Amino acid sequence: MADIDTSIDNDGDIELGAHDEEQQPLNDEKSDEPEKKTRFADPKEDPEVKKPGAIEVSDIEDPSASLRPKKNNRATTLSKVRKTLSEGAKETADVISDASSFSLANNVETILWAMQESGEEKWGLDDLNLSEAFMLFWRSDDGGIDGRKTSASLQALAYGTMLADLTRLDKITAQKMNKKVGPVKYEKYVIHPTSDLELDNYLDEALIDIIDQHGEGKRKTIAKYVEDVATSFSEGAIMVDAVLESLCEKKILNENISSRFGQTSKKYSLGENKAVFENLLTIVRETLLDDGVEASPFITFLLRFIRQADKEYFLRTPFMNHVLKNKVERTKAKNKYGGSLAQFDKLKGEKK
Repeated sequence: MADIDTSIDNDGDIELGAHDEEQQPLNDEKSDEPEKKTRFADPKEDPEVKKPGAIEVSDIEDPSASLRPKKNNRATTLSKVRKTLSEGAKETADVISDASSFSLANNVETILWAMQESGEEKWGLDDLNLSEAFMLFWRSDDGGIDGRKTSASLQALAYGTMLADLTRLDKITAQKMNKKVGPVKYEKYVIHPTSDLELDNYLDEALIDIIDQHGEGKRKTIAKYVEDVATSFSEGAIMVDAVLESLCEKKILNENISSRFGQTSKKYSLGENKAVFENLLTIVRETLLDDGVEASPFITFLLRFIRQADKEYFLRTPFMNHVLKNKVERTKAKNKYGGSLAQFDKLKGEKK
C-alpha cells in the first residue's frame, strides 16, 4: 500500500463577494389633494402620511398645486442614496472580481507574473512545452486523466501552463496596473497579445481567443481569463484536450478509447516516444533527490504547478507521486531542501 504524504497542506482561500440587500419599493402614489404644510410632534414621522401624534398647525392651499405633480422629497433623497449605494456596490464587486476571481485563478495569476518577471529566456525543454509536461504528470497509473472534463481547478492550472508557454514564446505579455477604489488597493495584470500571428500548434486554442477578445476591446486580467475558461461549460476541457492531442501527435501518448454501458471514456498510455516522458521524469527526480543537481527554471516552474495541483486534493498527492515513489524518497527530497519542499510553493517575486 502506497505511503500517504501529508506534507502539502491544502490552503484555505477566502473568496470575496458582494451581497446586495433587497430593496423595498417606495410608495410613490400621488395625491390630488392640495399640498398642506404640516408640523409634527415627532420629527421622525413620515411627512407624507398622517399618523397619531401629528398636529396640524396650518392649512394653506396653493391654487396651482393640483395642476403639477406632487414632489416627494423623501423619495427623491432615498432614491439618490440608493443609486449611490448601488453604484458603489457594483464598483466594489468589480474590484473584488478583478482582485480575486475564484481563488485559484488569482494564484495562477501571481505565478505567471512571477515567471514573466524572472526574465528567464531559456527555461523549456527542446521537445516539451510546460503545458505538455504538466499534462504528463496529470495521468494516473492506468492512463486516466481524472477530472479532465469536470475539475475547474485542474483546468485552471492546465490553462495557466498554456499561458506560461505563450509568455515564454513572446506571444502575450502581462501589464501591471495599480488600482484604487476608495480604501481598496489592488493590482491588475492585464494580458495583451504581442502579435496576431498564429503558432500553428495546440497553443493556438488559447492564443486566438486572447487575440479575438483583445481586438474587441476587452482588457482582461490573467485571473479573469483563467476564471472564464475554467468555469465555462466547455472551454476548460477544450484546452486540456488540445494539450493531450499534441502529446498524441508527438507519439508521447496513445489515446485509448473504450465504451461501456453506452459511456465512452479515454485513457492515455505512454506511446512510441515514451522516452521523452522518461527523460523528463529522470530530470525531475534528480532535481529533488541528488545533492549535486540544481533546479533549472523549467523544472522549478513545473514543480510549482505540480505542487499547486496536489493542493486540490485532500490527503493525496497524485501529481508528485509520479516523482517520489515512497516515504524514504520524500524524506530525502525534503532533507535536500532544508526539511521541506515549500520553496516550490512560491516563486521568487510571487506575492501571497
